[in-house]
Amino acid sequence: MRNGHGAQPFDARHFAFCVAGIYASFLLWGWLQERLTTKTYGEAAERFTFITFLNLVQYSFACAVARGAIAAGLGEASARAEGWALHGPVTRIALTNTLGSLVGYASLEYISFPLHVLAKSCKLIPVMAMGFIVNGQRYSGLEITSVLSITLGLCLFMSKPGGHDDDGERRSELIGVALVFANLSLDGVTNAMQDRLNHRHGPSPHELMWLLNLWSVLLLLPAAFFVLPPPLAALADGHGLPAVGGGWEAIAFLERQPEARWDMLLFCAAGAVGQNFIFISLKAYGSLVNVSITITRKFLTIFLSNLAFGHRLGALQWGGCVLVFGGLLARPLLAPATPDALAAPTKGKKAKKAD
Repeated sequence: MRNGHGAQPFDARHFAFCVAGIYASFLLWGWLQERLTTKTYGEAAERFTFITFLNLVQYSFACAVARGAIAAGLGEASARAEGWALHGPVTRIALTNTLGSLVGYASLEYISFPLHVLAKSCKLIPVMAMGFIVNGQRYSGLEITSVLSITLGLCLFMSKPGGHDDDGERRSELIGVALVFANLSLDGVTNAMQDRLNHRHGPSPHELMWLLNLWSVLLLLPAAFFVLPPPLAALADGHGLPAVGGGWEAIAFLERQPEARWDMLLFCAAGAVGQNFIFISLKAYGSLVNVSITITRKFLTIFLSNLAFGHRLGALQWGGCVLVFGGLLARPLLAPATPDALAAPTKGKKAKKAD
């Protein structure tokens, strides 16, 4: 077996290093995400609810790691000389990326973390639906079977043997899943714009990671720390709207709760390190292998969440997981392999996000 470039023999140790890095980083990242957004801290039992600030810190970590990788010479030669030509399209990508992340975090107010991860794995559903509705695209029998398996699996996971306790619980789950699908739709727009950017400018993965996170930080700074003038603040208060961003309150919360501070810092560091392992595996082994690693990692994330936080999934829920991840794995494993599908990405290949 050879890597995506076809020039060097398959290095089992390097492959195991990449897989272990992705699993360790993102399993820790997922565990810390659920802990940070659900745990009560201190004697006052306070919860960390400052999602805009959390995104700001996470993007700052990823920005610093990407810049360090470029300074260390890990980025490939690319369109760096084009300077500001990249900033316009990257700003638009950062906007949809940031909005999608905020919507995704908001869904955790309505659904459990395992359901959040499973719904996030169902990206094929909105992608294929929009492809059919907007472009009239036709799909193979394998693709249709795959998306039907995913849909059935998600429905099984949302069901309960004795039914839901009340209509409010069912409504809450539907809102949460709708927010996840809104997140996936924004991710689809982000990916499409990344494709266009890479086709025209060809930045290296770490350059795109650096610019995307830089502009995400710049967009979130005013959102996290804005303060309205007194007349507008009174108007906002009268309509139940915040007069200030959550950044100042988040800092005060972290000063009161040092345990939450460490959880947040480790969460952001794990996400930034995990992104680098994804870029390494994409370059060395191509998207087919990377997709398989990511899918199995998400299944393990649900399993770990069930063990660590006591979600008590029943047989129907585990059956739904098997259908969803089976449907996802069917495409890369059963679809006919082509040279393009198996080739490792070149410098113009887009940098995948971590979710």
